[in-house]
Amino acid sequence: MRESKYAHRAAVESLPLRDAFSVIFFVGVGMMFNPMVIVEHPWHLLCVLLLILFINPIIAALLVMLFRYPLAHCLDTRRVFGTDR
Repeated sequence: MRESKYAHRAAVESLPLRDAFSVIFFVGVGMMFNPMVIVEHPWHLLCVLLLILFINPIIAALLVMLFRYPLAHCLDTRRVFGTDR
Protein backbone atom coordinates (compact mmCIF):
# COMPACT_ATOMS: atom_id res chain seq x y z
CA MET A 1 0.00 0.00 0.00
CA ARG A 2 2.90 2.33 0.69
CA GLU A 3 3.93 2.36 -2.95
CA SER A 4 0.47 2.94 -4.36
CA LYS A 5 -0.78 6.33 -5.47
CA TYR A 6 -3.37 6.31 -2.67
CA ALA A 7 -0.86 5.91 0.16
CA HIS A 8 -0.89 9.55 1.24
CA ARG A 9 -4.68 9.73 1.18
CA ALA A 10 -5.01 6.54 3.22
CA ALA A 11 -2.53 7.84 5.79
CA VAL A 12 -4.38 11.14 6.11
CA GLU A 13 -7.76 9.43 6.45
CA SER A 14 -6.51 6.95 9.04
CA LEU A 15 -5.07 9.61 11.39
CA PRO A 16 -8.37 10.35 13.20
CA LEU A 17 -8.91 6.63 13.75
CA ARG A 18 -5.39 6.23 15.11
CA ASP A 19 -5.90 9.18 17.44
CA ALA A 20 -9.21 7.77 18.67
CA PHE A 21 -7.64 4.40 19.48
CA SER A 22 -4.74 6.04 21.31
CA VAL A 23 -7.21 8.05 23.42
CA ILE A 24 -9.16 4.90 24.23
CA PHE A 25 -5.93 3.12 25.19
CA PHE A 26 -4.71 5.82 27.56
CA VAL A 27 -8.13 6.31 29.13
CA GLY A 28 -8.30 2.55 29.71
CA VAL A 29 -4.86 2.50 31.31
CA GLY A 30 -5.82 5.48 33.48
CA MET A 31 -8.97 3.70 34.62
CA MET A 32 -6.93 0.66 35.70
CA PHE A 33 -4.54 2.76 37.80
CA ASN A 34 -5.04 2.27 41.52
CA PRO A 35 -3.75 5.26 43.54
CA MET A 36 -3.44 3.11 46.66
CA VAL A 37 -0.40 1.45 45.07
CA ILE A 38 1.54 4.65 45.80
CA VAL A 39 0.62 4.43 49.48
CA GLU A 40 1.02 0.67 49.83
CA HIS A 41 4.29 0.24 47.90
CA PRO A 42 6.27 3.50 47.94
CA TRP A 43 9.66 1.75 47.87
CA HIS A 44 8.75 -0.28 44.81
CA LEU A 45 7.63 2.89 43.07
CA LEU A 46 10.84 4.67 44.04
CA CYS A 47 12.99 1.79 42.77
CA VAL A 48 11.18 1.74 39.42
CA LEU A 49 11.51 5.51 39.14
CA LEU A 50 15.25 5.32 39.86
CA LEU A 51 15.66 2.57 37.28
CA ILE A 52 13.92 4.65 34.64
CA LEU A 53 15.68 7.91 35.44
CA PHE A 54 19.23 6.70 36.08
CA ILE A 55 19.90 3.10 35.06
CA ASN A 56 18.17 3.28 31.68
CA PRO A 57 20.26 6.24 30.39
CA ILE A 58 23.46 4.57 31.61
CA ILE A 59 22.60 1.37 29.73
CA ALA A 60 21.72 3.40 26.63
CA ALA A 61 25.04 5.27 26.77
CA LEU A 62 26.94 1.98 27.17
CA LEU A 63 25.15 0.52 24.14
CA VAL A 64 25.95 3.62 22.10
CA MET A 65 29.63 3.27 23.00
CA LEU A 66 29.51 -0.48 22.34
CA PHE A 67 28.30 0.13 18.78
CA ARG A 68 30.99 2.81 18.41
CA TYR A 69 28.69 5.78 17.94
CA PRO A 70 29.87 9.10 19.35
CA LEU A 71 28.52 9.64 22.87
CA ALA A 72 27.32 13.09 21.81
CA HIS A 73 24.97 11.28 19.43
CA CYS A 74 23.34 9.64 22.45
CA LEU A 75 23.13 12.86 24.44
CA ASP A 76 21.65 15.00 21.65
CA THR A 77 18.06 15.48 22.84
CA ARG A 78 17.08 17.26 19.63
CA ARG A 79 17.26 13.92 17.85
CA VAL A 80 15.16 12.19 20.50
CA PHE A 81 12.37 14.74 20.42
CA GLY A 82 12.52 15.42 16.69
CA THR A 83 13.30 19.13 17.00
CA ASP A 84 16.41 19.11 14.82
CA ARG A 85 14.52 20.19 11.69
